[in-house]
Amino acid sequence: MDLDYFTAMADDKRMLRRELADDGLHPNKMGYDVMVPLVEKAIANALERMRSRLPTKRFTITRRPRADGHRRTVRRMRTCLRALLVLLVGSTAFAQTAPAQFSPVPRVTGPVPITADSRPFMAAADSQTPLTLSAYDYVEEEFFVSGTANVYDWDSARHVTVRTADAPYTTRILMRRPVDPARFSGTVWVDMLNPARGYDFAENWG
Repeated sequence: MDLDYFTAMADDKRMLRRELADDGLHPNKMGYDVMVPLVEKAIANALERMRSRLPTKRFTITRRPRADGHRRTVRRMRTCLRALLVLLVGSTAFAQTAPAQFSPVPRVTGPVPITADSRPFMAAADSQTPLTLSAYDYVEEEFFVSGTANVYDWDSARHVTVRTADAPYTTRILMRRPVDPARFSGTVWVDMLNPARGYDFAENWG
């Protein structure tokens, strides 16, 4: 699928135009107003190509009644993302690639010991507003997750290929849970440690 945000949103220094992102990274409403038509056009073109392969299957983008301002932009983006998900799942059946190669189940080690000189980055007690989890009968534990995985790319014919096979990796999980397992409700909140700032940052924790 051809989707080029860069040409429409970059300045003469090949950086995101200032008026399109208040923090220089995440698009604001003006940025999304640029992105939405590009996404819609790319999805429409890709779905049209899929229709030629699936003559009995129809995909459409259903629009809700128009609303004003930011809500209309968000609704259009959600519609596009849903259609994109359908497209990606459906197009998998037509990918002319080698048989799937699955990464092995990773190794999990931990909890990592906490010492005077070593503690988890982003620990609740070390936040800008410190939080003592033990006061709420919670505990914080860090685990390392290690294994090997493939790095993928696309060739000139848009087929998925393995660029690097069995690349080693280690990442981490910072878990906060009730001390007493009986208090666990069964609900798990997963917050990606976003590395966009150059270091881990929990977008929703707080």
